[in-house]
Amino acid sequence: MLKMAKMATIVSIDSGILSIVEVIPAQDHACRITNYYQVELPTDSLTPARLQEIWQKKGFSNKKISLILPSESVKYRSLTLPILPEEELQRALQLELEDSINDFQNYTYQVISQSIQNQMNQVKIALVSNSILNHYYTLFTEAGLIFKGASLHLRGNQNFINYQLGFLDNETVQFYLDIASNKTEIVVFKGREILYNRQLNSTEEELMLQVHPEIIKDFNDELRLSLIYYQKSNPANTLPKQFWGFGRVFAYPKLVQDITSILNKELVSLDTEKIQGIEKTEDLFSLVPLIGIALEEIRYINPTQRYFISEKQRKTELKNSFWQQGLVWATLIIIVLTGFFLIFKGEQIREQKKIKWLQSRKDILQKLQQTMFDTKAKQAKLDKLVTWTSTQGRELQFLNTLIKHLPVGTTISNISMEEGLLKDLAGSTPSVSRLLQKLKRVPELARLKLKGNIIINESGELFHLEEEKGNKGVSP
Repeated sequence: MLKMAKMATIVSIDSGILSIVEVIPAQDHACRITNYYQVELPTDSLTPARLQEIWQKKGFSNKKISLILPSESVKYRSLTLPILPEEELQRALQLELEDSINDFQNYTYQVISQSIQNQMNQVKIALVSNSILNHYYTLFTEAGLIFKGASLHLRGNQNFINYQLGFLDNETVQFYLDIASNKTEIVVFKGREILYNRQLNSTEEELMLQVHPEIIKDFNDELRLSLIYYQKSNPANTLPKQFWGFGRVFAYPKLVQDITSILNKELVSLDTEKIQGIEKTEDLFSLVPLIGIALEEIRYINPTQRYFISEKQRKTELKNSFWQQGLVWATLIIIVLTGFFLIFKGEQIREQKKIKWLQSRKDILQKLQQTMFDTKAKQAKLDKLVTWTSTQGRELQFLNTLIKHLPVGTTISNISMEEGLLKDLAGSTPSVSRLLQKLKRVPELARLKLKGNIIINESGELFHLEEEKGNKGVSP
């Protein structure tokens, strides 16, 4: 479902260059660049104060921004897993990453490709350190900007090509070559799925100037090997008759001729006719990844679901969401209590007006007093209901956290909680020690301990857990 956004602002920090672009939708499925800025700026010299200065002096109006991560900040891993239902596959992927990466809890990951080969799931993921994501979240937040999340350079190029195709062709394999100032990137994709990507050390300056013949030879060899490796790894996906060229590659006809000869395919330039608001083609090509991310933002309802979100940002948003929900509940409670108060107050007013007439009618007065007593009793019950609702909300949050972090094969047969405190958690698991080890990693579950002895039967190890007294794991 499409929902055209008013504006998207994308920031890129890569190879010592800060790039910012603002994009809005235009007629006939085109887009317009309303503002852009590029400057050489070492990463360590980018401060909140500098960002505030740029936003003010360069006239950027939108404070909601998305970031394209520096290439060196992203790690890629390929995993081979059995064919499983989606939920079990995600759990198996989580376990595999935990076992293979010592400090996995310090990373955030996204699946960028998934395919079945030789009766196995081939999964490729991109990982970004939480410390890097936290750094950028803090940097932009302290600058007074709203940080929506971080994306990948290759996603921007991929989106731009899909834009060239009208976002309609999700079945044809696309192939692009991006020669940048610090690297060369080869990417093969289909729709949103990345089938193959590889980064070469060859830089734009080395290839364009062609000073060292051995550099050109190594580049040619790497290009051939990449093509051969992809074709052997993906025999079912044939390469297109043409491939896309990014960067300033077309400014060097000799390099285009060499690449075309190696790949035996036509090198196609990007169509810039639908991009309005920019005249310099050189600037446009350098902004392509940013424009690609912006195009996705202005077309889709919630593209931020595809972004990397830091643990710090996730906790902040969860806390804000919790307070927003609490505010809604508080507002509802105030409305209800106000209604009861007005009813009660109305009864008092009517009582005062009728008191003189009712003085001689003792039995009627007694009935009115009984009504007032009943109203107070109902108000007390309402207060208890509000307290119970709040406790239930915290218990649900605790249960969701528990279920999310249970090891594969663990089942729960009984759970008992009183006033937000876990009294008894019974179930079975392949390994109680692994269960306890995994729960200890989660702050909300770290206070759970073994209750009684472990019983081993054919279904696994039977256990009972309880929470240490005096510490409520479900407290916010």
